[in-house]
Amino acid sequence: MKSIEVVAAVIRRGDKIFATQRGYGEFEGWWEFPGGKMEAGETPRDALRREIREELDAEVSVGELIRTVEWDYPSFHLTMHCFWCRLASGTLHLLEHEDARWLDAPQLDSVKWLPADLDILPQIKQGLARPEFVMRQATEADIPVIMQMADRVFRLTYAEILSPEQMDYMMDWMYSAQSLRGQICDEGRWFFLAEADGIPAGYLSFEYEDTLPDGRKRFHLQKLYALPEYQHSGLGRMMMEYAERFLSAANPEGCRMELNVNRYNSAVGFYERMGLRRDRQGDFHIGHGYYMNDYIYAIDLQGLA
Repeated sequence: MKSIEVVAAVIRRGDKIFATQRGYGEFEGWWEFPGGKMEAGETPRDALRREIREELDAEVSVGELIRTVEWDYPSFHLTMHCFWCRLASGTLHLLEHEDARWLDAPQLDSVKWLPADLDILPQIKQGLARPEFVMRQATEADIPVIMQMADRVFRLTYAEILSPEQMDYMMDWMYSAQSLRGQICDEGRWFFLAEADGIPAGYLSFEYEDTLPDGRKRFHLQKLYALPEYQHSGLGRMMMEYAERFLSAANPEGCRMELNVNRYNSAVGFYERMGLRRDRQGDFHIGHGYYMNDYIYAIDLQGLA
């Protein structure tokens, strides 16, 4: 039996997901999640971004894998990788499908789904019960909230790595009101909050560092933290992809993003799964006799025309 490997986008907006109706072929009139066949050399996430551009003329942020569906149709075996997605830019335009609808959980049973797509509906209904994450640029008014989040997540992250004295020093150095005001307001620095249904869930910041010999700009990812209750929810990936997309759009010629990760921080695995490479390492003096023992990770980003 012939095998076909495809990707599918479960595009979420609030408590609804985007469904499309086929207008051709054996399954004309049936409903499915947008996507299509993977091409040689593509990762599933790259294939999905390409397919959504081709089918819906939009850019999506590809989140966590929901499940890979294995399904036997009469004439072929289908492997379908289903991902949570969010609309990143543009408006959804139907270039190939007959119709489309935004459906909430109860409405998912109101249309006739292709069998493989129907198989994933229980996981989608469960996912719609979880909060939706959105990003927004931080303002000075957010400083108290950022300080409260950092007091939880930064201290938890480094509790087994730093001494209490170094922890206090770094909290004052990086998270005092004066320090945060510069990170939010200074030119060449960006600070964003992640919210789950309007509730602060994490934060992200990066800044311009210098220009590489080839003329591209280099940026440094300074902070990427999710509160403990939102870890392992896809929020970290969403924030990382948000930073990459922001910098790619702002630098059409391409750029490089780097970040320091403590060598004893378990997050090194996350960054490697996100496609960053370990570029170098060092022991960096941060003042008062304290050092950070870091790997420096890097990723070269292509510009978005």
